[in-house]
Amino acid sequence: MTKIIINADDLGLNSIVNSEIERFIQDGLITSATMLANGEALEDAIRIAKTYNSISFGVHLCLDEYNSLTKSEVLRKFGIIDDDNVFTRQGVYKIKKTTKELRGAIYDELNAQIEVFVNAGIEISHIDGHHHCHTRNLWILEILSDLAQKYNINIIRRPSSNRIILRNHEFAIQKLSNIKVENLRLKYKTFLWVTARVLFNSIWIRRVKKKFRTTDKFYSYYTFYHNISVLKPLIKNKTIELMCHPGHPDYEIEANLIKERVLDNFIRCKYVSYKLL
Repeated sequence: MTKIIINADDLGLNSIVNSEIERFIQDGLITSATMLANGEALEDAIRIAKTYNSISFGVHLCLDEYNSLTKSEVLRKFGIIDDDNVFTRQGVYKIKKTTKELRGAIYDELNAQIEVFVNAGIEISHIDGHHHCHTRNLWILEILSDLAQKYNINIIRRPSSNRIILRNHEFAIQKLSNIKVENLRLKYKTFLWVTARVLFNSIWIRRVKKKFRTTDKFYSYYTFYHNISVLKPLIKNKTIELMCHPGHPDYEIEANLIKERVLDNFIRCKYVSYKLL
């Protein structure tokens, strides 16, 4: 039977997100959540994690938004945080060549984020990344491997399915084809990006499987629902994670789909947490 983990991201972001995630837990709509150590509603997130032991709680590591916990001068020097100790959106992704100093600073920052929840006495089921920062390059994965060993965390979120990346590419090309301008260069750049992303994801997953466990597939809830006819044959007897964002104004449609339990109309599955992976 197919097993589905429904994970709510950004627990701890703010009081609205926390309230909605807690309601989803109470209503049995999600089976897991990941917590932001640098969110403004951190203490309430810790309360929620300590209250509901029926679901799993992981750490939502963050390197591209909100405040840095370490406020490192090294991170500032490399443009990863600004003068107000706030993460820049693209700083960490623009790094072409790392140094021992930078890797140490990133290690310290991610360690501090995990340590917040370890010190609070929360059992951490797994790790993932805000904006999927944990899947964007291999040197961050190496740092995470060291931290995971330190804290005995052996489960990590995988990247989006290559099938979805390719399907989105098909839609993009179709859209570009309907524009009556010279767009061959844009098509070519899109093709190169998709090819590189698919190849990198394959390499990333091979590396991950040496040290971590992960699900068989990963999608956003909304994407999975709207592609269910294509994806249904691919998930038979698999364990998949569906990501969602309760409490975010940009994800109200997705939240309503979850509330309506729409997947139950299409697939026979068992909803589980990361504790059972």
